[in-house]
Amino acid sequence: SKMRQALLECCYIDWSKISPAIFGSMFQSVMNPKERRNLGAHYTSESNILKLIKPLFLDELWADFETIKGNKNKLPEFHKKISQLKFLDPACGCGNFLVITYRELRLLELEILRAQYKNQYVTEIESIIWLNVDMMCGIEYEEFPARIAEVAMWLIDHQMNMQISNEFGQYFA
Repeated sequence: SKMRQALLECCYIDWSKISPAIFGSMFQSVMNPKERRNLGAHYTSESNILKLIKPLFLDELWADFETIKGNKNKLPEFHKKISQLKFLDPACGCGNFLVITYRELRLLELEILRAQYKNQYVTEIESIIWLNVDMMCGIEYEEFPARIAEVAMWLIDHQMNMQISNEFGQYFA
């Protein structure tokens, strides 16, 4: 009954404000330290992930966007380019690298959509969102962290869909 009560209390929390990237930290904290060391299961903070992905590809994508954001003809081409990117984390653990990378790409997509649909009404929000979780892939030896990564990816996808929905006044089903 204690577990049921704890679960019911969790249902009243506004989970939309919680970053799915914390699941890795939570998982690491409950693991046996010896087992964690043997598996190499170590949580990577969001700030450290950003230190890696920004110079690796994100800064360049933002720079490209800045050069074309005023050109409505080039925006769809750039949007298509980023929607066709694929990412692989060969040791994804709970998926923090994938979650943060996906979130940052979706934030870039939001800026593309703002520039492209400025002062326009969008009737089908689903048709303008081209990035999705299928662009992110991970390999993980253990099933439990892989499931955590899967849930975290779906949560960040939902949060970003809601953010874009709020921006354009339409609900993403």
